[in-house]
Order: sequence, then structure tokens, then C-alpha cells
Amino acid sequence: MRSLTILQLFIGISALAGGYGIIIDPSGDNLGLEPEWLKGSVFSSYAIPGWVLFLVIGAGNIAACAGCLKRKRYAGETAIALGVFLMIWILIQVIIIPHNWLQPLYFFFGLMQMGFGIGVRKQLKSINPDRIDTKSKLRIRTNRVK
Repeated sequence: MRSLTILQLFIGISALAGGYGIIIDPSGDNLGLEPEWLKGSVFSSYAIPGWVLFLVIGAGNIAACAGCLKRKRYAGETAIALGVFLMIWILIQVIIIPHNWLQPLYFFFGLMQMGFGIGVRKQLKSINPDRIDTKSKLRIRTNRVK
């Protein structure tokens, strides 16, 4: 679980930084992004991709990291979903933007996140398969002997 937490924290911080850099300059000039790369896409600037990067990948991974630290019930499923999203994000980038050394690296991070998520999902279910967060106001089953 520690590896997943560190990976999510790293992905989250780097996506927040990259997304913020795009949000403050939607032309992408400050990050070396060329406006020509968007020709043929649905975007006229990098603003929407910047917000998706910031909110979904950045904030999503920070929130997932916190959930993993607290051993929340859906920490594994969240990691799997975010890992798949990151891989799809990178595949779309490869189609639109010329090859960059970060693309295969972050695709691999997404694959690792998905793999770690599967492991965490199994681990949390084996520890206590009936555990449900107390804040969800659902009944928590225990295996107490009376």
C-alpha cells in the first residue's frame, strides 16, 4: 500500500503543477507546448486539458492518496480507475502531441497504479471483507462471538 500512496502523491503533485502551468497560460508557451499541435483536435487552446490534468489527475490522485492512507474501502478501485484514466490520457496525448519522453514514463506510472490498485483491493478485502466506512451511515458487520 505504501508504494501506491507514494506513486499517487507523485502523480498528483506533478499533475497539479503541470495543470496549473497550463491554466495560467492556456497557449502552452510556458511549458513548451506548440499551438499547432492542437490543430485537428477539438481544442483551440490547452485550457480544458489543463483543467482536466489539474482536477482529475492532480486533485484526484491527491484525494486517492489520502484515501489510501486511511485505508478507505474503495482505495483500490479508485487507484485502478485513476491508473486507467492516466493511460487513456497519455494515449490521447500520443495521438495529438509529438512524442515526448514523459509520455511512456507516465503511461507506465498509470499501469503501475492500476496494478497496485488491484493489489490493494485484494489486500483490503482480505483484511476485513465486510468493512464499510462509518461515515457512509451504512451498517458495519462484525464477526463478534456472543
